[in-house]
Amino acid sequence: PQPVGDNPSPPPSTMNLVVGIEAPYIEVSPEFASETEAKRWERELPAWRRKLLTNPLVVVGGFSSLIGRAESSRDGSTLHLRIETSIEELQRLLNLVATLTRTAMQSR
Repeated sequence: PQPVGDNPSPPPSTMNLVVGIEAPYIEVSPEFASETEAKRWERELPAWRRKLLTNPLVVVGGFSSLIGRAESSRDGSTLHLRIETSIEELQRLLNLVATLTRTAMQSR
């Protein structure tokens, strides 16, 4: 991932994905090398949201409502992006992740 702004900062050094199934949710937590970088990405989240909401794959895939419900927080150099989902939405998201992962691994 790259920031949306004019002056790109380095991507996160690690990224964790947590999926909850009893009360369905998905949380992505990118960790940056410094708190300054995390703050910069946090400031750019509204621009990311706008960009995602106009992405044809997001619209056609039916993920717009998920983007609208996304909540963010920051703890030092780590951002937390959390979305409460339905079971059906979670299944669609996990299928998409599996497909994208397979495609990325085949292109290597």
